[in-house]
Amino acid sequence: MDREDPNNLSYEPMDVDLSAHSSSMMDFSYTEPDIDISIVKTEPPEVDNVFVSESSFDVNPETINKLVLSNIQHHRTSVARTNITKRKPMLLISLTVLAISILTHQIANFNCCESLNIEILRHNLTSKLYGQTGAVKSIIYALESKENRKMLLFYGGTGVGKTFAASLMLENILNHKNVYHHTMPSFLQTFSSDLMLGLLFCKSVILVVDDLTRDDMMNIKPLIKELMLKSKRLSKNITIILIYNCDIVNEEFLRKCDQSFYSELRRSLEDLDIEKYFIKFESLTQEHLRNCIEDELADRNISAKNIDIIVKKFNATLDGCKGVHQKLQYMKIL
Repeated sequence: MDREDPNNLSYEPMDVDLSAHSSSMMDFSYTEPDIDISIVKTEPPEVDNVFVSESSFDVNPETINKLVLSNIQHHRTSVARTNITKRKPMLLISLTVLAISILTHQIANFNCCESLNIEILRHNLTSKLYGQTGAVKSIIYALESKENRKMLLFYGGTGVGKTFAASLMLENILNHKNVYHHTMPSFLQTFSSDLMLGLLFCKSVILVVDDLTRDDMMNIKPLIKELMLKSKRLSKNITIILIYNCDIVNEEFLRKCDQSFYSELRRSLEDLDIEKYFIKFESLTQEHLRNCIEDELADRNISAKNIDIIVKKFNATLDGCKGVHQKLQYMKIL
């Protein structure tokens, strides 16, 4: 055996306990006099100039709610926009189909009046329009003419039968889509040839404008010219009936038609490329007025003597047949 050296570590063989009660598979045995094996306590390093307050981590619940609600709202908005974007083509297609369906229905149910029954009209005008034999002949002549575009100008005093003659002409055709009846001044305010579907779907158009006066001669002209040009461009037939009241109050406060009215009316329309028929309605006599009163009282048993008394309460020049019904109601006869 070698000599022991006290300054050197001594190693000895170790027994290995392989039993289950051993806490480790082997123990190490050694001596080191110069090493301090005392327990060393460690502290976490200090951080200089760092102040963490409790409030730094304090989050207001209300703020969180707002953020959450904002995110939810943003999400809903995004979803809504996405849905609208997806539905937009379908909406446009639906609207297009609806518009086509409406237009198809309108066209399928579009009824046109392509001609007047002249014989029936002749009978009605002759039997119901008193004191206007000449006017009736002129109306029938104008309607039987072969021009594609024509204008009938009715002019005369109050109550002589101008509007009544037009109503007899339109009696059974006003429900047709190519027949138009206007009064002034609504005609100037609302009329547009673009709205006249009869120009598109029918071969002919009938337009009546009532209650015109001397002052309307030039006002109505641009609209009539526009309508004529459009009918010509579309190759459509057109009949225009203008109804003028030419009454004038003179120094005696009596209404009458000035003889110069016809000349003025003719000059105002001379540059329009359309066949014109000037149809004058004459003033009525007391006998004509009596006929109108008898027609109104046809269903009442009134003697001829009482009819004479009633007629004397009317003035044929001022009243004409136009105001008969209203005046009989005022007199409590109707």
